[in-house]
Amino acid sequence: MFVASRSRLRIMGGAHQPLTASGRIPTTHRSPLTTHSRRAYTMVELLIVITVILFLMAVSTMVVGNVITSARIKATEATITKVNGMVQQRQEAFQRALEKADLTKAVNAFKAYKGVIFPPEIDTFVVDSASEKTWQVLARKLYFRLNFPQTFSEVAGFNGKPGVPNTDDDGNGVTDVYPAPTGVQFYTGLPDPLELGKGTSTDDLEPYSNLIRDRMTNPTKHNPETESSELLYLILTGADLFGVPPVGEGEFSTSEVKDTDGDGLMEFVDGWGRPLRFYRWPTRLLRCGEDAFTGDTNGDGSTTPAGPSAVPDPRYATMLVSTLPSLNKNDEQLKRDPDDGFGLIYTQVIKKNTSSSGGLTPDLNARLKLELLFHTPETYHTFLIVSAGPDGDLGLWEPVQQSPYSASNVYGHLAQLKTLGDPSASPLADNITNRRK
Repeated sequence: MFVASRSRLRIMGGAHQPLTASGRIPTTHRSPLTTHSRRAYTMVELLIVITVILFLMAVSTMVVGNVITSARIKATEATITKVNGMVQQRQEAFQRALEKADLTKAVNAFKAYKGVIFPPEIDTFVVDSASEKTWQVLARKLYFRLNFPQTFSEVAGFNGKPGVPNTDDDGNGVTDVYPAPTGVQFYTGLPDPLELGKGTSTDDLEPYSNLIRDRMTNPTKHNPETESSELLYLILTGADLFGVPPVGEGEFSTSEVKDTDGDGLMEFVDGWGRPLRFYRWPTRLLRCGEDAFTGDTNGDGSTTPAGPSAVPDPRYATMLVSTLPSLNKNDEQLKRDPDDGFGLIYTQVIKKNTSSSGGLTPDLNARLKLELLFHTPETYHTFLIVSAGPDGDLGLWEPVQQSPYSASNVYGHLAQLKTLGDPSASPLADNITNRRK
């Protein structure tokens, strides 16, 4: 009996399971390890999985994007800080040189060219009657502009007659081309880089003009928006400046300098590969001509051009210059020219002017004219290097743009804002500069 009973049992995994008459294990008693049943995913489950995957992908893309943007911002800040330090050296050397120099020669040269330096709307007798101290202030400004140019038109020299585009200006049998952007006017015409630096009596920027002429291999590709950056590069690498030797071109990496327009001239670029801009005297950033978001230039409903007579408004400027001497509207510190602490230009040139034009008062007329030559009088200014930042929107008119006395009233060379309104919505908010801490 014991043997027969054992023949009807099988030991599996330590458990005894009964056998059928044929010797097989009944289906209902099979081990779970031998079960092969399958169940398909429901549509809801598939949608949940896909949603989770898409969410993870979106989060990772956002994180990676933020990391890349942060890296580009840091790279831009590093480049601007580096360039600013080199420029600062040259600015300080310029100041030291002029403090020690006898400005008599500079003043005499300035007076000799006063007919082409000063516009006809400013009375000649007013300029002639200015004190020697006033002449020295003007001479300092002129030579600062000559040594730190931000547009090619400034490199053309005193007379501002560079040459006619699409003609053989230099007599070499080749048509010289310098394309002008649509709707943009320059200081005094369109300089031809192939004509500059010929050693004429009016060529007062021969080092820069020679550099432009020699290095600009393809003028037809030149984009005027790159000019201030190209000139900034030449200021640092082109020649000795007041005892400060030129910076070797090897000092900059390929991520810091590029030729974005293919004209042959290198430019300083930001972390997005876009050219930096620099504004020598960004006074229109402060005298932007708006009152309490209304767009009214003077707060009284008048249509007087914004700028010289507008109340200094630091709301926009603080986005780019965190070191402003004051954050209060109409503060006297904002109405002080750092180069003219005694207000000599105003008292001896602007205030005494008697010429009017286009219905403008003599005082305002003189202020506007001096903006074309130098900057907005009686206004704080500081050298500004700018990147448009992550959004790529500069928010300022280009350094080469100038179209005064028109509907747009553009003074791009003085960093005039493209749009006014609520500062919190301004594209300036993400700009990166050498003065933003």
